[in-house]
Amino acid sequence: MGKKAKKKLSKDFKKVKLKVGRTLKKPAVTDTTVHAKKLVLLEQLSRCSADVSNNPLSHRKLSLEDLIQQLGHYNKNSRKDALAGIKQLLADHEEMIVPNLRTLIPSVARLVTDDQCAATQLPVLRAVLELICRSTDTASMRPHFALLVAHFSLGLSHLMAGVKMFALACFDMILQIYPDLCLGSADVFSSFVGFLAAWERPKASEAKRTVSQKQRVLESLLKFLNVFAADGDHQSLSKTSARVLRISVDGNPTGPYSVSLQPRNGPFDFHVLSSTAERLSSPLESVDELIKLWQCAFPFLLNLLLETASDERPDLLLIGNVARGLKLLAAKAAKVRTTTESGERLRAELQKSLSKSVRRRLSQLCPLKGQDAGGANRLLVDAVAMLDALAAYRPA
Repeated sequence: MGKKAKKKLSKDFKKVKLKVGRTLKKPAVTDTTVHAKKLVLLEQLSRCSADVSNNPLSHRKLSLEDLIQQLGHYNKNSRKDALAGIKQLLADHEEMIVPNLRTLIPSVARLVTDDQCAATQLPVLRAVLELICRSTDTASMRPHFALLVAHFSLGLSHLMAGVKMFALACFDMILQIYPDLCLGSADVFSSFVGFLAAWERPKASEAKRTVSQKQRVLESLLKFLNVFAADGDHQSLSKTSARVLRISVDGNPTGPYSVSLQPRNGPFDFHVLSSTAERLSSPLESVDELIKLWQCAFPFLLNLLLETASDERPDLLLIGNVARGLKLLAAKAAKVRTTTESGERLRAELQKSLSKSVRRRLSQLCPLKGQDAGGANRLLVDAVAMLDALAAYRPA
């Protein structure tokens, strides 16, 4: 048999030899010293600085793509921080808005219907939407306008009153900035008329309307009527909007020329991309659409006028705005072109709404009492006179 290998036994305690001038290390101390060398890569640093100059970053060093991605985060605080970063980035670099509309509008506009948005977040969202709209001309916004209106329309039909009021403020914004696009969109007209009809038939949980909410709806209705019921062209309020016209000259070289001015279409103005073709005139030129608007707008204006005038101290500014809305609505109803059948339908609706009792109550409101009631009185007298004339409407 072979001999067993002897195991080397380690000593449990080693005796440390002491030397002069040498300090012993403590056994329970960890050595944390780090030895590192500096490595500088000039090529990578120059490439990184070039990327930063080409892609601007926010204060948190995030690009626009990163911020848009964070808008879909499940945490509402992350969405809030991303929205604030987008506001800061777009305010500093407005030239980034138009090239990134394809991703900006879907990601930002869908926050309109987010019921988890805090009250402090809504002004930031409104500022971002207004910054996008005012920095984009009509031609650039046209291919994205249908999607923007779809998100706003979804907000108008939301169950929460706060979301509805915010979506209504967004509609005011596009009515003011893009009146031509709103006039040509069938979705804007149908969505607002549907909202106004639901407002006149509130649910039990929404029966109590505040005065501020009624005033906001009235202001929106006036802007809506100024776009759809007023005559004449509308001017866009976007920064880079400009009316571009194409001139075509026909005729002999030596003879008289005929010049026709035609608006230039946008590069993406394809009707096949939207649900309906863009209108060239107001939908209120149709008697059926006018009746739909009358059935929801006239009761709202009438009830608001009677409620305000019955107060001890009526709001004269509110009464003047109501009278202005009645004048716009009555003027459009008086000028609409009708056929025999459609004229009879309009006549029946007007006689139903403008009954003798309604006109008597309106005439009893004049004159209004107060030192500063002159302007409101003139508007109200004109509105009552136009409604009296409209009650005797006969189709041509």
